[in-house]
Amino acid sequence: MRLPSWVDDSRLTDQLEAAEEIVEHFCAGVPVVFLDSPPGNGKTLIAEIVRQMLVGIGPQMGWQTRRPGKHKTVYTCTDKELQRQVQRDFPHANVLYGRGNYDSGTEDVTCDACTKRPGTGCRWCESWWDCSYQRAKRAAAAGELAVTNLAYLLREANSGPRSVMGQRDFIILDEVDLCEGWLRNTVEVNVSAWMRRRLGIGVPKHKTVAGSWQTWIDAELLPAVVERLTELSNVEDPRAVKERKTLERLFENLRNIDVGTNWVYDGYQGNKNGKHPVIFRPIHVDGFARPMLWRHAPRIMAMSGTIISATQMAVDLGLEDHEWACVRMDSPFDPARSPIQVRPVADMSRRADEKVALGDELRRVVAERQGQRILVHTVSYMLTAFLQGYLTSDRIVSYDSAKTKEDALRRYRERSDAVMLAPSLDRGISLDDDLARVVIVAKVPFASLGDKQVAARLYSRGGDTWYAVEAVRTLVQALYRGTRSKEDWALGMILDRQFISNIWAKNRGLLPGWFKKRLDMTGRKEPVRD
Repeated sequence: MRLPSWVDDSRLTDQLEAAEEIVEHFCAGVPVVFLDSPPGNGKTLIAEIVRQMLVGIGPQMGWQTRRPGKHKTVYTCTDKELQRQVQRDFPHANVLYGRGNYDSGTEDVTCDACTKRPGTGCRWCESWWDCSYQRAKRAAAAGELAVTNLAYLLREANSGPRSVMGQRDFIILDEVDLCEGWLRNTVEVNVSAWMRRRLGIGVPKHKTVAGSWQTWIDAELLPAVVERLTELSNVEDPRAVKERKTLERLFENLRNIDVGTNWVYDGYQGNKNGKHPVIFRPIHVDGFARPMLWRHAPRIMAMSGTIISATQMAVDLGLEDHEWACVRMDSPFDPARSPIQVRPVADMSRRADEKVALGDELRRVVAERQGQRILVHTVSYMLTAFLQGYLTSDRIVSYDSAKTKEDALRRYRERSDAVMLAPSLDRGISLDDDLARVVIVAKVPFASLGDKQVAARLYSRGGDTWYAVEAVRTLVQALYRGTRSKEDWALGMILDRQFISNIWAKNRGLLPGWFKKRLDMTGRKEPVRD
């Protein structure tokens, strides 16, 4: 096995056992294997071990690769830094980003303004063959391991018979628990106010009637899109090219919509100077998963630290019972280094909204934890704003939009005793060591029922389990932003009484065993049970 020099072979026992179990499922004919592995087990390394095992045993099992003698794998992760990390760890990997990340060679023009058509070149490149994006794409196509993100995979793999991502022998999906959301985002339709003005259309008179929106799509939106595409067919201005490509994707997605069945409309809240978008989202994506994802490789390894319920995930992603298996790993971290205190001081449900009691408890915690950074997951900007005013400490750092998040993180890192009020830091950030010694969940992160898609999903088939799984998944992710290695430590706290009355009382079976080992429910009479 060809592993990087940084890998300590003597400490690979658990990883090798997991990899062998995954490969056994593939050999038995199971096309999709989930790896449920909490932080610290090295999921990326396990995936590479599985890939090399499949390369080695493929001929013995009679597996036919799509290119004779060559085994092609694509690895998807959620952001550019993780893509770069995979390439640093495994030098044979080729990273492929979206077109907009590559320069065309012309000032201020990126490769997403490409004007190439059959029989013609691109006006921005001296040689289309030497285009920076095309070079990266050829390297990814030729290499044994291509690394990209799931959004790019879903778009490129479904772009036609010459796609790079759609012709692989093995796909590795990291953070597969986000897959349902990415599928939904890929097929949803978003018609901005700017786009409506550009197309010269308004909105239906009867906005609360599903049939009105379907009629609007068929009679107004689609004809206007076709007319605008005709106008832009030979225009090569960069902005016009981007508009044309946006409209082409819009036209493709509009063909999937049937408002009132598996689709909801959202976004339009009234006149407000006509600035609101019109958004159509699918309630379920199981019907899209097979044609858009599962068909693109005969073997797919889908991994996450918070799969929570593999059965629910398989249902949500349109897999039959015989098409999937799940391999689970325990956490390698000492539970004593990451305890989670359950302090149910306030009911943060919409009906009770005991935010004053919550604020009083946070004041006590901030006063007790002098000299330590504290991360507080607030779930919403509204609760963030209240707590910022209630706590009144100069240690407080917060943000009120995605645009100000990075600056808030910078200020948080610069101050050794900062307290971050965070409405959206449950994923995508590692606060190692002193960057977070206390991690607090102020409100159990149930998805907002003010979102029409969420509400429709909850009240459709399997909605109750789906809703609980989503909350547990986000809760677990949020509490493990601060414990990132075996030597690290952080204290977790859950302050919302909804954890007891809803998660613990009704859905404790969804909580991972390794998570329950960390729960300190001293104030509760009933013990923690697996």
